[in-house]
Amino acid sequence: MPSASQTNRVFKLCMLGDAGTNYQVLASTNLTVPGWTILGTMESTNGIWRFLDTAATNSSRFYRAKQLP
Repeated sequence: MPSASQTNRVFKLCMLGDAGTNYQVLASTNLTVPGWTILGTMESTNGIWRFLDTAATNSSRFYRAKQLP
């Protein structure tokens, strides 16, 4: 998953997906513990979408996207 950290402490995720499909963006600080936090929902309008995590910190954070029905 391509990503980039912005200079203003905002973390940007760039994702590819099916156009016209909604995706839920989730985050976790630990991959071994169940329970991901939902950060928001994005619609892939043209197959590429970006999500800005304005609550990102310098600590480790893992991201995933889940396609919604």
